[in-house]
Amino acid sequence: MRSKEIGSELLSALTYFVLALLTLNARADQALDSQCDERWSKLSAAAGSNYNQLLSFWTEEAARCRESQRYLARLALIDFFLDRPADGKVLLSELSAAQLQAEPLNKLALLLIDGSMMKADPTHGESAFASLEARTREYVKENPNDLVGASLLGDLLSEMGQYDSAIDIYVRVLNSMKPSPKGAGILRNLTITYSEAGRYQEAYDAASMALAQKHELVDDLYFVCAIARAQAAIGKIDGAKNSLTLLATKHPDVRADSVFRSAVQFVTERASATP
Repeated sequence: MRSKEIGSELLSALTYFVLALLTLNARADQALDSQCDERWSKLSAAAGSNYNQLLSFWTEEAARCRESQRYLARLALIDFFLDRPADGKVLLSELSAAQLQAEPLNKLALLLIDGSMMKADPTHGESAFASLEARTREYVKENPNDLVGASLLGDLLSEMGQYDSAIDIYVRVLNSMKPSPKGAGILRNLTITYSEAGRYQEAYDAASMALAQKHELVDDLYFVCAIARAQAAIGKIDGAKNSLTLLATKHPDVRADSVFRSAVQFVTERASATP
């Protein structure tokens, strides 16, 4: 009888020890994550939009932050912004399924990279986009305050031709944030989606807000072509011609692009139909 009691006491003591150890490890992990989050905030602020500089900064933090939950996701996101999604995908492949599930930033990085790779590869069919849409909807449901995830869902819906649903998401995201360069990016996508949906006055209005926040969008082929279509559709033919002419003057190579040629044809047809 006594041996059973001793065995029970030993089991209780062992259980307590294991739980205590797990708690200590969890606290250590949380402390490391917190320290590395702080380092990331400082380094990303210092680098600004210079992602090569940020890559150098963050790589130097490997000795300190490599074991933090979000180190690889941030490294992969830098590759995403440098238009190297395949490199980011390789980094994320080092994470286990449990790590991907446990940390929202890991899931978001994978969604962004998968979306980027799908858009760049025309062999992906509707089923692949539908699968990515389902994963993104799940992420947004689990992380309702993450505006990046919601914006990504809008991008996917727009890519799939579900323009009204995409517009609803973009508008909801924009209403939740202050004007900023990040907001300008969403306004850029909203402008293009409005134009694709034939909602030209709204496209023109969104474009004006986007340019007020980020004038560099005048060099964006898809954005400028969306503006030109909107201008021509609402009767601003001269403005449409000027938009396309300025873009082609600064970037002569766009003249051979099918998106540019299609916009020119649209403007020409609207001009011919205007009394």
